Amino acid sequence: MATEKVKLLRSVWTVDMRADLSHIEADCEVDWYEKEVRGGRLAAFSVFADLMRVATVLVRREEDELVLVAGAGRADFDLCAATFPLLEAMAIGLGCSSMRLHTRRGGMIEKASRQGWDLTEYVMRKAV
Repeated sequence: MATEKVKLLRSVWTVDMRADLSHIEADCEVDWYEKEVRGGRLAAFSVFADLMRVATVLVRREEDELVLVAGAGRADFDLCAATFPLLEAMAIGLGCSSMRLHTRRGGMIEKASRQGWDLTEYVMRKAV
């Protein structure tokens, strides 16, 4: 699938988003994402390939940075390769000077690195 056939469309919270995001490993429950979108603290986007909805992306702006808070979906092409350029264009359009994402997935680090992202920190946590 060519990137130009993929579109991000701003959306209200939907049951499809809940289904997409219920499959990711995160520090919060899907209910938190829903509350943040409904409260206007996160912007929700549906990802479409041609006319088929294939994924969800949630973002927020922090000062001059676009933060990719969550993203998930299913497609027969690389969603990161297709959506990162669209998100970068969005960030530029908003006047952001950088984008940020947090991940637990080594594969995501590799995909992001291929798109020009830099690994800037490691975060460690210990339960006490």
